[in-house]
Amino acid sequence: MSISRETPLPVLVSLQGNVQSIDMSIDLLEGRTKTSIAVLLSQFMKAFMPKLLSTIKQARKVNTRKMSKEELLATLLSKIMPELEAKRTIEKIISEGAFTLSELIAITVFKTLQNLREDQIHATSYHDNEYEEMLMLLKRLDIIKPRLQVSICPRCANYLLAISSYPPHSAICPKCRSEWVTITLYTIAPSLAKLKIENADLPVFISAYLKTKLMGKVFTDIKIHPNAVLNINNKKAEIDVYIPEFNMAFECKVFENAGARLTRSRLHSIIDKLKFKIETFLKIGVNKIVIATNLPSKSSEILENILRDIITDKYMKDVDLKVIPGDEVTLIETLDNIINSLAEIISKKISKSLRISFEGS
Repeated sequence: MSISRETPLPVLVSLQGNVQSIDMSIDLLEGRTKTSIAVLLSQFMKAFMPKLLSTIKQARKVNTRKMSKEELLATLLSKIMPELEAKRTIEKIISEGAFTLSELIAITVFKTLQNLREDQIHATSYHDNEYEEMLMLLKRLDIIKPRLQVSICPRCANYLLAISSYPPHSAICPKCRSEWVTITLYTIAPSLAKLKIENADLPVFISAYLKTKLMGKVFTDIKIHPNAVLNINNKKAEIDVYIPEFNMAFECKVFENAGARLTRSRLHSIIDKLKFKIETFLKIGVNKIVIATNLPSKSSEILENILRDIITDKYMKDVDLKVIPGDEVTLIETLDNIINSLAEIISKKISKSLRISFEGS
């Protein structure tokens, strides 16, 4: 969800309109930009080169001693800049260059955001309309806010580049009255963005979902700790979601290129990353482990079977293990099953306590 690996800022990208309809407009804008840049460079060189060459000749004649690069550059700038600043030509070139660069920036930003959006859709396995519906809901909940918007007209190649938290909502090009194709960059609310950057958002969701649903079933407060930090043998151990009363722990693992083929080497790499966590869980007496991943169903099933065998053969433990694939429907179904199971255990405990109390009285 980040803009790039170098910039870990969680973002989402919305696209309204048929992007294929603006191919010709983008080509036209790119061609016009290249031509304008070539003209501007030509104008700049005409204004700049004669004075530069004459200044270099004068510097050579006046200075018999050998000048350093820094001294030569300082001399050239001191001679050239006053004259260039006094010329209207330079002002015109700078003014025209700003408009030319704005077209180039608009095209580049549009293409960059389009590629980012396609990568996000591919990573989430959402359909295009499902992705846009998700953005609409997040926007209504005030979880995301617009930061940047680019609109391109498929008919007249008019464009609009807006850097604003409140970009214009017009869907119509003011020049030819055709519908814009608009791409919008959204950022996530700072508190949630911090969780996302630290990969702590899923543990918070799981713990909140479990606690809320359980409260509705058994009317009692269950201690569920998201992003828990325990001290085990004087070493800190992090657990994504920990339910000590039921010896249950969740591990949330997001893998790069989750949809890639599960080769033997890749499988071993994934297992090695999870074995340490499993050992930590076993040390604190956990016997119910749930691993939430973004892997496809088939890969998560293979991983679950191998981890079960490792736990049984190596650690000689009887552990209830479940690996959830990267499917929100399966995740919710699994959480609901856990809730029902825990609610049943809690209800039986409450009933037993009440029965003992009545018998004692």
